[in-house]
Amino acid sequence: MKRKTVTLCMIARDNEKIIDATIKSALAVVDEIVVVDVGSIDKTVLIAQGYGALVCSAKWQDDFSMLRNAALARATSDWILMLDPGDTLSPIRPVELNKLISTDGIAGYKIKLQDIDSSRWQVNLFRNHPFVKYRYPVYEKIEVELSGWAETRGLKIVESPLTINRVAEHQDTYFAKQNGKLLQSAMHLFPEAAYFPYQHGCKNIQIDGTSALPVSGLNKAVESFSQSWNLVKELPPEAYPTLDWLDDLIVKLVAGHLALNNYPAAMEVVTSGLGMLPGNLLIRLWRGISVVSVLESNPEMLPADIKISLSDSARIDFRNCMRESDYNNIRDGQRWRDLYASMWLGRLAMNQEQYDEANAHFCRCLAVDNSYTDALVGLGICEEHDGNSRRALSCYMRAVNINEMTPEAWCRGSKVLEELNFVDNAATWQTKAKQLFPEYYENYAVNQLQPS
Repeated sequence: MKRKTVTLCMIARDNEKIIDATIKSALAVVDEIVVVDVGSIDKTVLIAQGYGALVCSAKWQDDFSMLRNAALARATSDWILMLDPGDTLSPIRPVELNKLISTDGIAGYKIKLQDIDSSRWQVNLFRNHPFVKYRYPVYEKIEVELSGWAETRGLKIVESPLTINRVAEHQDTYFAKQNGKLLQSAMHLFPEAAYFPYQHGCKNIQIDGTSALPVSGLNKAVESFSQSWNLVKELPPEAYPTLDWLDDLIVKLVAGHLALNNYPAAMEVVTSGLGMLPGNLLIRLWRGISVVSVLESNPEMLPADIKISLSDSARIDFRNCMRESDYNNIRDGQRWRDLYASMWLGRLAMNQEQYDEANAHFCRCLAVDNSYTDALVGLGICEEHDGNSRRALSCYMRAVNINEMTPEAWCRGSKVLEELNFVDNAATWQTKAKQLFPEYYENYAVNQLQPS
């Protein structure tokens, strides 16, 4: 059988510091290199040509798909490998890659893209065909047209064992800086596309572990995610599994609602989300988090039988997730298994006034990672319950010294300082909390800082 060929396609501008490593990472497994250069004034073109690349010049016209499609138009191989300067392909032998692209019934492969602090799956390896083009001027995607083309031929898009690692310098490139400018335009050009408001929300939210930080931009993020969510709900059910970003949308919208104390909305989204993606591990975890957050928010408003039912369901979600072995496709997967689920079991135990059990969960987390601030906060709350104010304060101080973006530590720490009559220190902590998290502090002072 004839060996399949691969073209490495790239778009570049002033990437002399990072393009070399990208080309080297794929050099052994590609037959051709096509680089579309958009006005580089450094040595980018010379470096690419040094590896035998065909370099084509193009003008920047506020359209990423146009540039990528220009590269596709010059490619002559059977398959396309699309990389950006700053990406490096995980090592793979040529014979192993050829085995992948020679497999019958496959139109393209999703590759795990490992970013600076997150990972996601993206189609970067796909068959070369004139009908298969990138779509959208920003956050461009090959999947839209590739999926339609593949369906008419009985082909599939599947996950691969490959990984693309992306270096930090990628975030400072010319192209990375264009995304924000073009995103608003794309939302107006494609009002039916749920993908763009989702991306807009991602630019305005900060997720720290299992919480959305209550900082500037959160309301905008929730508004954008809600717009995307409403558009997704209008799609036919068979479309849900094809949206490789849907679980991330659900999680971030739920996290945003929880940070804004909008618990009914969070429960609605996570419940509907599990209906769309049954059995999704990440959404199950966030269902448990949502339940504990509801129980913590206003427990006296819930009937006893409802509280028991909710607690049992959350406990099952967390324990099932701790037993789960397949975390490869989840951002921070090992931390979910070893830390996050156990920490939330601790929060659940506190809600049921089982402080010894909660303490054990938090200590277990800290044995794995002694800088895990959420566990330190939980341990501080247990110490407060036991009347050990100074030990509690020590936990809160450790938490904010490790990561000042820990709102509950600032708020609880200021309360303990007041109880210990350290009035000036308490005022300093309150000022810091108000500066970092003004809306959070106001809500927390009203709803949470009650005697345990």
